[in-house]
Amino acid sequence: MSADQAQPSTDPASARPSVDSSVVQGFLEGLQELKSSGVLCDVILKGAEDSSTGIPCHRVVLIAHSGYFRSMFSTDWKESSQVEIPLQNISFNVLSNCLQVYCLAQTHNNPHLADKAKALACQNFVRIASSIEFLQLDGQQVIELTASDDLSVEHEDEVFEAVKRWSDYEQDGRKAQLSDVLQHILF
Repeated sequence: MSADQAQPSTDPASARPSVDSSVVQGFLEGLQELKSSGVLCDVILKGAEDSSTGIPCHRVVLIAHSGYFRSMFSTDWKESSQVEIPLQNISFNVLSNCLQVYCLAQTHNNPHLADKAKALACQNFVRIASSIEFLQLDGQQVIELTASDDLSVEHEDEVFEAVKRWSDYEQDGRKAQLSDVLQHILF
């Protein structure tokens, strides 16, 4: 074979067709419209204590973005055939809360969702820092938020006050963690 003859590529990345970003955006907007209108939603996520309300979802979307839901819906778990899925230890009000989504994503090994929820929490730090959900975070989660370069605060004392409230919430269990958390605040 001469050097002029083309050889087939063995690189799988070069075999992938390129996708127009407007097509992807239109697809995502279409999924959101379906979800908003409830069309083709085949599962409802429910908080642990409130069985009257829930969040309609598409199984395929949950499966595509979470190994936890992929396991749930593609194995012999009892939830694989249920329409209503109670999420234990997660209240309905929390299912729309970015801090709880962050914790849920970490628990169910979904780093992409955890990163998105963390970014939202960092952008709205002052608001979320006054919530009960912030006070219930563990020390490592507080460090991950307060150490983030994306943390949006006007003054570092807002971070200090939030950490102080977090520490005071469970003084006995958090005294040992407090020095680690405070290391990430710029005084």
